[in-house]
Amino acid sequence: MRLAYNTYPVLLPHFGYHGSDVYFGSTRLASVAKREGWFLLRCDGTRTLAEAADGGGISADFLAAVWRWFAWWHEPVATPMITQSAAAIERLVLSHVPEAPWFAMGGSLLASPDVSTLLVTCFETSTGAFASGYRSSTELAMAISDEARMAARLAGVQYDAYGIQETRLSASPFIEQLLRNRIGEVIARRKPRTVYVPAAVGPSRAARALHDAVMSLVGEGTITSSIYTYPDLPATYGERYVDESYARYESSFLAPEERYQDVTASASRKDMLLDVFLCRATGAQRRAWRQSAALHAARVQGAAAVERFWEMNFVELG
Repeated sequence: MRLAYNTYPVLLPHFGYHGSDVYFGSTRLASVAKREGWFLLRCDGTRTLAEAADGGGISADFLAAVWRWFAWWHEPVATPMITQSAAAIERLVLSHVPEAPWFAMGGSLLASPDVSTLLVTCFETSTGAFASGYRSSTELAMAISDEARMAARLAGVQYDAYGIQETRLSASPFIEQLLRNRIGEVIARRKPRTVYVPAAVGPSRAARALHDAVMSLVGEGTITSSIYTYPDLPATYGERYVDESYARYESSFLAPEERYQDVTASASRKDMLLDVFLCRATGAQRRAWRQSAALHAARVQGAAAVERFWEMNFVELG
């Protein structure tokens, strides 16, 4: 349990308090006393648990029953960052699903809070755990989007979402061009020094479409930033996926080169942040990514958790 009186609880976006009732999505969970409802509303990340419970009346039994309704952060949580549409940034992270960059490179993002970062989820996601708590897939998609925005708020990064329908990738020839246009526009406006994109080592059609869109923009000169890819599958799933992705670059103008980042110091915060993804981060996924970080740690002396990337380098074709 992460509950401690000096941590900063943030009520997860799935939970709401109205009247005397607490809801998960559209589903009523329980009735609570007025003082307990007041406590829930005060848990916005700006107060410690002790401060939120100031005034008494919050029992240990109540906290034990509801602690999973919160993300427990180690410092005061800033107000949501406003995406500056014209301000230059140092790092742009593109993802196909909201949780992917946090699984793969959350430690690196948390370890460099001074690096101005914009994280963009390109496709809308409307599947996940606890779907029965919502009246429609649209409501669930909105909750998942709220998860992503809360994660960005905890990490202190800017966030945007394009809402492109993944299901339309094969149905419409214009969707891939729309994706390319949106990426080209944000690159032109924000002028990032580095761009991170899924390596598309797994079976995700959306990850592959996003990866290919970025690489095609690099090939035509629209993107001149440094390009890094991050894994969309944990290494524990097998290196065969990585070997197959390397094969895509044979006789290409780009060649991937492995890079490793020690994230030992931020690994615990990454684990806390993943609590936000109640619908999208299963226990099995989290264990697999932790095991991957431990596996990669063998590459860095003294490290306990390491994240892997690939730097995309230009090569001369003879």
